[in-house]
Amino acid sequence: MKPHKIAIVGIGTEVGKTLASAIVCTAINAIYWKPIQSGYLNGKGDRDSSCIAKWTDKHILPEIFLLQEPLSPHIAAKIDQVEITIPQLKLPDNIQQNLIIETAGGIMVPLNDTQLFIDLIQYWNIPVILIVRQYLGNINHTLLSIEALKRRNIPIIGFIANGEELPDTNNWIQQYTQLPLLLQIPELQEITIEDIQSLASELKINLKKYGVE
Repeated sequence: MKPHKIAIVGIGTEVGKTLASAIVCTAINAIYWKPIQSGYLNGKGDRDSSCIAKWTDKHILPEIFLLQEPLSPHIAAKIDQVEITIPQLKLPDNIQQNLIIETAGGIMVPLNDTQLFIDLIQYWNIPVILIVRQYLGNINHTLLSIEALKRRNIPIIGFIANGEELPDTNNWIQQYTQLPLLLQIPELQEITIEDIQSLASELKINLKKYGVE
């Protein structure tokens, strides 16, 4: 079976993409890659790959752009005097294992003056899993994200909900979009390896239904 390449995308920033990436990597035994990381000032700061290393034993590919300021990539890149271009972010072609790619922010975040993250996802020509944070207004942001992805014919495997469970909201999104809810991640005060493994076991069953394993 050909290895899967899947992008983990969100309806915005701080919606739980890194947590979801750790769970998906564990569920399907995947390599993790976040090609663009901002907020790593003078070699110090948060790197999402560090969280993956803490929560899983999965292999991690190095970032291509490690930007200092915790800003949108196009602004952080200008401050660091570098330019982000889509050809620089070509998918690794020598991977013989499932690959999970975490994007930065929401799908419409700019990479440079003319291109967005959704352009990069379209260039990669791979499916996505959409991460939905449960908050007032998330239905609007979720539907806008799904519409944008569908308009570019980007396949959506399903969505993962993160935070306080809102069953009515999740059911409505499923019914309206005809996309499956793959996993509900509860509000976690402290994330442990045991949490990741338990949620991954649940997700693995659901992903297998859609041919992802």
